[in-house]
Amino acid sequence: MKPLHLKLNNFGTFLKEEIDFSKIDNNELFLISGKTGSGKTMIFDAMTYALFGKASTEQREENDLRSHFADGKQPMSVTFEFQLNHRIYKVHRQGPYIKEGNTTKTNAKFDVFEMVDGKYEIRESKVISGTQFIIELLGVNADQFRQLFILPQGEFKRFLISNSREKQGILRTLFDSEKFEAIREILKEEVKKEKAQIENRYQQIDLLWQEIESFDDDNIKGLLEVATQQIDKLIENIPLLQARSKEILASVNESKETAIKEFEIIEKKTLENNILKDNINQLNKNKIDFVQLKEQQPEIEGIEAKLKLLQDITNLLNYIENREKIETKIANSKKDISKTNNKILNLDCDKRNIDKEKKMLEENGDLIESKISFIDKTRVLFNDINKYQQSYLNIERLRTEGEQLGDELNDLIKGLETVEDSIGNNQSDYEKIIELNNTITNINNEINIIKENEKAKAELDKLLGSKQELENQINEETSILKNLEIKLDRYDKTKLDLNDKESFISEIKSAVNIGDQCPICGNEIQDLGHHIDFDSIAKRQNEIKEIEANIHAIKSNIAVHN
Repeated sequence: MKPLHLKLNNFGTFLKEEIDFSKIDNNELFLISGKTGSGKTMIFDAMTYALFGKASTEQREENDLRSHFADGKQPMSVTFEFQLNHRIYKVHRQGPYIKEGNTTKTNAKFDVFEMVDGKYEIRESKVISGTQFIIELLGVNADQFRQLFILPQGEFKRFLISNSREKQGILRTLFDSEKFEAIREILKEEVKKEKAQIENRYQQIDLLWQEIESFDDDNIKGLLEVATQQIDKLIENIPLLQARSKEILASVNESKETAIKEFEIIEKKTLENNILKDNINQLNKNKIDFVQLKEQQPEIEGIEAKLKLLQDITNLLNYIENREKIETKIANSKKDISKTNNKILNLDCDKRNIDKEKKMLEENGDLIESKISFIDKTRVLFNDINKYQQSYLNIERLRTEGEQLGDELNDLIKGLETVEDSIGNNQSDYEKIIELNNTITNINNEINIIKENEKAKAELDKLLGSKQELENQINEETSILKNLEIKLDRYDKTKLDLNDKESFISEIKSAVNIGDQCPICGNEIQDLGHHIDFDSIAKRQNEIKEIEANIHAIKSNIAVHN
């Protein structure tokens, strides 16, 4: 920022004063000199007040800036022009005051202008928003402006005559170095936390090391006797622990494969045993059904005889039903013949009348005109004459069909009489016949079941022969199961419990790099590779659990067979 022009009204020792800084050449230093109290500091107070509404020192209040010689009716004001980033700005600030003769205070005013094309244009016209505009434009507030651009006179004097300790305090006040002290305290607190965290890591390592399972193995016990403070020794022992764990895991896998094979044999025999048991139960049921059917055999034979008689009766009923239909058809034919004969008689009568009329028309040609009306009246009958003629022609055909139906009816009557003679006293109630028919159907179904049971009996004889062999197999499976349980007891003593050690070790590894100082032992970190095969140990745990589940299933199957 470069000052260009400063105008003071009723400010400090100046009632009306202007300073033109534009006459000073670029990059040239200048000195403001004068006696004490002549108003040198007031110039800087005016600049600071014009920009921020405050004096250049904190001890001087805004009310102290108004001149004691000012007219009571005139305000205190400062107009300051300056250049910043090749742009020219002007600020005009008027301080609050109580005008002579008034009791209320006249509020402060503040305007900010920017020169555009040789003319000033207003940018802000309010005190608060205008001051904020200046802060954003300069990038500093009033306190920062004092520290960076103005060295207060009182602070400089005190600095010159103070000792080293006091100078340190003054410099802290001038340059606001308290924030560096705060940073120092924060860093000290962070170091303290890091030390506490390292100590906590040591405790966690000791706890986790003590929790490592030895599996009753002398080699592992010897490796675990190392003190947890010896980090290098712990790192050397981890690969040895890993190798020994792999050996134990290989032994467990071998035992697992043997157990799986034995389980498959037991499972196969168990399945065969279930099938045999189901067949025996079905055979016993079939034997009971067969005995019951044997007891019902005389009744079944009687029902078969009744069924044969029922079939004859059914044929007779069908014959009777056909006879009734034929009789109905003959009766309908007779009615049709009677209707046709009546129509023929009517047609003959009409024909005779027409012939008479025709003859009369021939004899009396002169009367034709008089008969036209009569012809119109009889036109409907004339239009239907073809239908009546066709009916007349069908009379002979209908008579022939009636005679044929009569012959068929006679034959049916004779056949019915013959059947009635053959039945004699064997007539039965119709509802009973229906009941017998249903009974015969059920008997036929039972006969089919008996035939199937005979086949099942042959299978039963075969299954009874293998029953003793199956019992021997069950005893053998029980012996194998006991051996598996003994092996499982040994596996239980060698189970692993990682207790989430993998996540803790991974957390330590993620916090350091190769070449860093180890937070636990203090030595330089050479390698971050894996030392414990957590996946293999976890896999071994899952395999042992699977063996336990298989043995439980075998016990359940043997319990079902017994």
